[in-house]
Amino acid sequence: MSPRRLCLALLFATASLTASAADPAAELASFSAFPTVDLAALGKGEVKTQRSGSSGRTLAVQSVYAVAGTPAETAEALRRFNPQRYSDLKVYLHAEFSGSPSAATFSALRNPPNNSPVQAWIKQTNAKASTLQLTAADLAKAPSEASASAVGGFWAEVLAKRAAEFASGGIGRVAAYETSGTRPAAELAAMLGAQDKLKSRFGSLISSTVESGGGRPTLSWDLSDADDEAIVSLGAFYVRPQAGGAVQAVDCGFYASGGYFASLTLFQMWPVEIDGKPSTLVFRADLVSSAQLANLRGVERLGAESLMQKKIKRSIALTRGK
Repeated sequence: MSPRRLCLALLFATASLTASAADPAAELASFSAFPTVDLAALGKGEVKTQRSGSSGRTLAVQSVYAVAGTPAETAEALRRFNPQRYSDLKVYLHAEFSGSPSAATFSALRNPPNNSPVQAWIKQTNAKASTLQLTAADLAKAPSEASASAVGGFWAEVLAKRAAEFASGGIGRVAAYETSGTRPAAELAAMLGAQDKLKSRFGSLISSTVESGGGRPTLSWDLSDADDEAIVSLGAFYVRPQAGGAVQAVDCGFYASGGYFASLTLFQMWPVEIDGKPSTLVFRADLVSSAQLANLRGVERLGAESLMQKKIKRSIALTRGK
C-alpha cells in the first residue's frame, strides 16, 4: 500500500530500517528480538539470528533475512522445499501427502536407505525401546523381526494413525507419547507460553490451524537422522495472506518417533524493495521441545543454541537457492 512504499522510499537513502519507521520495521521491532535491521546488508545475503528465551526442554531462535521476490513467492518456495535433495541435512525420505492418509501413503518406509542410523532405528524398534514416542498399544505391536520391511511397515501404520488424528481436529487430537508421558499439544503450548510476543503475533494463525485442524495445510513426512539414529516425523505447513501483500506462515512438527517432542517455525513476510527490485523481508522463529535439552546448562546450552543457529542459517541459504 502507498504509505509503506513512501516510507521505504525514504528509508532507502540510509539503507536501514529502525523501530521508529512505519511498516515493516515497527512491526518487526514490536514482537521480535530485532529492534533494528540493515536492509542493505540483508539484501546482500546477511542472516541475523538471536537466541529467544530458551529454557527447560525448549530451544528458541529468531532470524531475519531478505530474499528476492514477493512474500507470496517466498512462501511458496518454503512450502515446496524438499530437504531430501541436500545430503548434509540428513533427510533420507521426504514426501507430501493428503489429509486422508493410509499406511500405503508411507510405503516407502519399507525400503529405506541402508545406513547406520536406519539400522539403529530398526534395532530400537525391535527392542521396543522406551525412547520411542508411542502409545502403549502401538509399542506392543512393534515387530521383533529385524528387517527394514517389517519395521517400515510398522511405522507406516503409526504415521497413518497420527496423521489421521491431526486431520480430525489438530494437534490436540494427536495421541500422547505414553512412553515419556508427554503430549505434542502440551509441548506446543509450553513453547508458546514462554514467548508472549510471538504468541500475540501468531496466536490467531496457530489457533485456527495447528490447534484446531482448520485450514488447508501442506502435510509431509520425513525419515531423517537425529543423533545418529533415524526417526520418522510428521509436519503441517500453513500459509495466510495478509493486507498489503504480507504473508504469515507456520510449519509445525506435530509428531516425531524420537529426537524431539514437537517443533514450530513461524514466518512473517513483508514486501520491500532492494535495489529497485521486489523483495521480501522475512522474520523467522524456530522453537523445538526435546527431552535431551532439559538437563543442559551454561556452556552446554549455549552450544546447543549455537548449533541450532548454524542449522537455521544453512536451511535459509538452501531455501534462498544459495
